[in-house]
Amino acid sequence: MTTAEKIANVQARVQDELATDAVVSLLLEDAEEAIFQRMYPFGAPASVTSIPKRYERLQCKLSARYFLRMGSEAEQTHVENGTHRRYGSVNDEDLLQEIMQVVTFG
Repeated sequence: MTTAEKIANVQARVQDELATDAVVSLLLEDAEEAIFQRMYPFGAPASVTSIPKRYERLQCKLSARYFLRMGSEAEQTHVENGTHRRYGSVNDEDLLQEIMQVVTFG
C-alpha cells in the first residue's frame, strides 16, 4: 500500500475535514513506530526500514484511532453535557496484540 493509499484509508475511516494529509502522515509515522516497537522489543536491525505489508491495515487502524482520540489522550472515561463515554483501551493493546514479536541475534 502506498503512503497516499494509507492516507486515504485513514481519512475514509475518520471522515473528518481536519484529517489533512499532513496530520494523517504524522499519525501514520506514530503508528509505524508503535508497530516497530512491538515487533522488535530490543531494537530493529538496521536492514529493516518499513513494516511488513501484513501490518499496513493495522497501521491505518491505529492512525485512525490516534486521530479520533486527539484531545482526549489517556482518558478512560469522559462525561460532557450528559453524554458518557467509556474507552475500552487507552494503550491500543487490543490492536497491538495482533503483532508477532521478532527477536534478532547479533
